[in-house]
Amino acid sequence: SGAVAVALVAIAAVWVAPRLNPFTTEPGGLAVVAAATSADEALRNNPDYAAWNEEYQEMMSGATLSQYVGLELPDIDGELMNELDGVRKSWQPERGDCASTFDVWMFGGSTLFGVGQRDDATISSALARLADEHGVRLRIQNRGIPGDAAWQELRRLQRVMTTSPDRPDLVIFYDGFNDWLAVQNVLERGGD
Repeated sequence: SGAVAVALVAIAAVWVAPRLNPFTTEPGGLAVVAAATSADEALRNNPDYAAWNEEYQEMMSGATLSQYVGLELPDIDGELMNELDGVRKSWQPERGDCASTFDVWMFGGSTLFGVGQRDDATISSALARLADEHGVRLRIQNRGIPGDAAWQELRRLQRVMTTSPDRPDLVIFYDGFNDWLAVQNVLERGGD
């Protein structure tokens, strides 16, 4: 319902966004990185990054390209990163008798996917954990794919809606940079 959507947007905007700075040195941060001057440096300074990057490179070596959506990721069962059928593992609330549990599908690019982050430190995991702390149970599927733009995510949503009996209570698209970059590339080539 509309109230659920408004409540979830409020959770994302008020409780999650201020806590998602991956370059913070404060305990609430998802990754503790001191004196980072760039995203690349921050990733390299993350103590989990070398192991995460090894798993990521393994996954990307098995990736394929489809004409329909672009990058297709293979399943991976790692210590820091797990992907199964296009869904990255996320923190999930404990099952209980609570009637107010909502299924949420999140689509986005590398930021949502969680490049450089272990499964339980992605945006999807942080949102589910913070909502749970405030009495809202979210079962979030992280369907982020590095490099995806909004049009690709819409196609991914259309595909899963036609091939799966599962239905979410809410779909969230977390976008911006990849769409902006696509427009910039067209403009640089003299397109309109």
